[in-house]
Amino acid sequence: MKIRLRISVEKRFIKNRISIFQYWFSNFRSKYPRRFYITLLFLPFCLITLLFKFFVSDSLLPNDSELYNKYQIHNSNNDNIESIENNLISSNLNIKGEYTVADNNYIRSDVGFADLRVLTLEDYFNSYESPLAEYSDDFIEASEKYNINNWQLLPAIAIAETNGCQTGESFEQKNCWGWGGAGKNRVEFRTFDQAIEVIASRMIKTYGNDRMNARDIQSTYCGSWCMQNGWKWAKGVNFYVFRINDFGESYGLDRTNEIYDFSN
Repeated sequence: MKIRLRISVEKRFIKNRISIFQYWFSNFRSKYPRRFYITLLFLPFCLITLLFKFFVSDSLLPNDSELYNKYQIHNSNNDNIESIENNLISSNLNIKGEYTVADNNYIRSDVGFADLRVLTLEDYFNSYESPLAEYSDDFIEASEKYNINNWQLLPAIAIAETNGCQTGESFEQKNCWGWGGAGKNRVEFRTFDQAIEVIASRMIKTYGNDRMNARDIQSTYCGSWCMQNGWKWAKGVNFYVFRINDFGESYGLDRTNEIYDFSN
């Protein structure tokens, strides 16, 4: 599920711009004294330009009655708009976009789409203080690329196996999933995004969407040792799938890919 966000951020432009101008001017004078004195010749013109910008040009902008100092969510099909909006406001999102002046006190940006599954995984990994939080978008991108329905599986395995790359040498190896086995058999990746890409592609090719769940992959993913201990490994991974869905519910996402029957 994706929503379009429009962000309006309160900001005192005059004070901020003057501070930036003073900092730049000071550095410019010390590093390029000759150019500095040449620039002084154009100072009156610069002052006139700045005065026009601060006191005239902003007044020419049209009024925007829909401008608010909050996140605005445009998704008429969602019944949980208010709860999603409150959740977004309380979270510290790092969203990139191009900003434009709307009036003296605000900047506004239309930043495109935010995938609620990415926000869900960020909350999930952050709850375990896992470094994988900043790679949440890579999990969703891999799921989209390889048409993986169970987007919770790899994040769940990462916590079940290594507490999100916080045990053993998992962080150094960029391998949070025990991929390849134990000891010298464990695969080392160059980056986390490479690891997510490779493991996602191999798993969907091996299991397909029909078997892409903790119960059906246990015998081959975890091996014969796990099968001797019943469904302990699969139930552990399934527990973390439940946890992901707990976080997802706060964003209005449906609970999916949870296993209730381990009799087969």
